[in-house]
Amino acid sequence: MPLVREHADWWNCPSYGVARLAELRPLAGDARVSVQHPVGLVTGDADRDTVEAQTRRRFGSWGGALVGDAAALADALSAEAALGVDGFVVQLSDFGTPATIEAFMATVAPAVAGVTPR
Repeated sequence: MPLVREHADWWNCPSYGVARLAELRPLAGDARVSVQHPVGLVTGDADRDTVEAQTRRRFGSWGGALVGDAAALADALSAEAALGVDGFVVQLSDFGTPATIEAFMATVAPAVAGVTPR
């Protein structure tokens, strides 16, 4: 983190580091922070257990996977934004089909966009 603080414009916190974000964010100094997450968005008649199993199967070794409906994902990402996260790198569990991207951008992204860091 000293290198980030001294030299970086951005620090991309890996998903497995999110649990320590409140501790690590101040150590990044003036660098902007992004977080990378595998995400399973449960939409329409999709079964949460099926989406979670797919997400774990494809990205389980990454850690920090988020699975849920739009409200749950918005809550999780908003909490990170409130800690000073400026951007998110999202890997969708279905590899980003147009329908899932549209749903994520219509339902999750707007809720997170208005969050002010604490």
